[in-house]
This record gives sequence, C-alpha cells and structure tokens, in this order.
Amino acid sequence: LNITNCHDAGYCLIYIKQRRKKQNHSKPKHNETASPVESTDVQMMGKVNNNNSEETREQPGSTEDATNISNTSELLHLIKDTMRICTFLSNDITADLANIENQFLQKLNRLERQVGIDSEVDKTENQHKAVVIKDSVELTYDKEEMFNSVIQVLQEESKWIKNRLANLESGVQKHFFQVLKNLFVQHQRTDKFITRQEDSIKQLDTAMTDVQLTVHNGIMILPIEDFQAKFQKAKVRDPASITSPAFYTRRGGYKLKIRVYLNGDGLGLGTHVSIYIMMCKSQFDAL
Repeated sequence: LNITNCHDAGYCLIYIKQRRKKQNHSKPKHNETASPVESTDVQMMGKVNNNNSEETREQPGSTEDATNISNTSELLHLIKDTMRICTFLSNDITADLANIENQFLQKLNRLERQVGIDSEVDKTENQHKAVVIKDSVELTYDKEEMFNSVIQVLQEESKWIKNRLANLESGVQKHFFQVLKNLFVQHQRTDKFITRQEDSIKQLDTAMTDVQLTVHNGIMILPIEDFQAKFQKAKVRDPASITSPAFYTRRGGYKLKIRVYLNGDGLGLGTHVSIYIMMCKSQFDAL
C-alpha cells in the first residue's frame, strides 16, 4: 500500500488491516517457530494471539470474554501501529495530502454546484417546455373545436343549399314543362290561326280573280301561258287539265267553267285538245 495516498488515519487503519491479513496467512503451525525476519508488530501480535489461545484453552467455558479480550488487544495494537505510521509522514507529505484533499473538495463542490445549476436550468427549461406544450395543446384543442364548429356550420349550409337546389331544380323543371306545354298549345293555336288566315287570303284572292275575270256576256277568253311546259306535263297527266275561272252567260245567268285537256281526253287522248264546259253552282240558282 502506497502511504503517500493516505490523507488521514482511516487510510492508515486500512493499511494496517491489510498487513494483518498478510500476517495471518503467513503464521507458522504450533510445532514450528516463527521466522526471525518478521517485524516487531507481527511478533507482538503473535504473542498476544498465543496468550489469548492459552487463556482460551485454560478456560473453555468463557469463550465470549476471550473473544472480547482478543478484539481489544488487536485494537490497541492497531492504534499503536497507526500512531507509529503517522509519525513517518513528513510535513511536506502532509501539506501535499492537504493540498490534494482541498483540490478534491473544491472540484467536488464545483461539480455539485454545476450539477445543481444544470439541474435548475434543466428544470426551468423543462417547466418552460411543459408550459409551451400545454399552451400548444390548449390552442390545438381550441382550433379543433373552432374547426369542428365551422365544419358543422358548413355542412348545414351545404345541406340547405342542396335542398334549395333540389327544390329549384324541381320548380324549374315543372315551370319548363309548363312553359313548353303552353308554347306547344300556343303554337298549335297560332298554326290554326295562320291556316285560317291563309285560307281566307286564298279565298279573297280567288274572289278577286273571279271578279276580275268574270264574264257576264257568255264569252270566255282563256289565255294559256308557257304552253309547251304545260303540254309536256299534260302528257304525263301532271296535271292533266287546266280549268278557267267561272263566267256567266249573262247577269243572273248560269255559272260556267271551261276545262281544257291539252293532250286530249277519252277518244282524243294523244291526238286532240279536249275542251269541256262545266256548269257550276251559283248564287242565282234559286232564281
């Protein structure tokens, strides 16, 4: 054991105990003598042990008292050895040991303060982080509640809009079909009205033509325009004849019309021009 590493009597005691263990392992048997090279303290401890052993053999009934006496003797010898070893330490070694101890204590205090400061800093930072995390969680919950409320409102608005659109679509379809129906009915009415007006116009045109071409002396002159084209159509009977406007034999007389077949009719088909005189109903028949 290096004595220079000892800084108090406790280390010296440890040193002594280790030496005692070595001595116990190196004791001779009862029939052998001790080695002359043993140290003085070992011889003293051997004498004490021998005396204790003899006393133990002489008094087998007092085992506990012998053990206490042995322990006391060992303690006295340890104290003596400690005092003797401590006298070996010079003042320089003592000062160095004290300096080493002070440095060790200073480093230990500095480490303790640093650990304490770091712990306080870590604790403060952890508390700050915990507060920030708590605020973030609360803010997240608030935002989530706000988003849920907004989503609920939007869903209700979307549902209302869908229902409104469905109603509008149904209404538009009904209105569209009704308008189409009305337009169809109106179109039919308009077509009928136009047809009646066209018929009226045709009747007026016919009446005007009849008035203009009406002959009241029994003489009818029928001009035929574009004779060749009408003659070719008459060959295929499309149409087969041409009818003249009505004329009268006299005023208040019979109403007559002339029908001309340019390509002939009956026995004169293809060889002659056939002319027929038709007697028509007139407003003067009752007379």
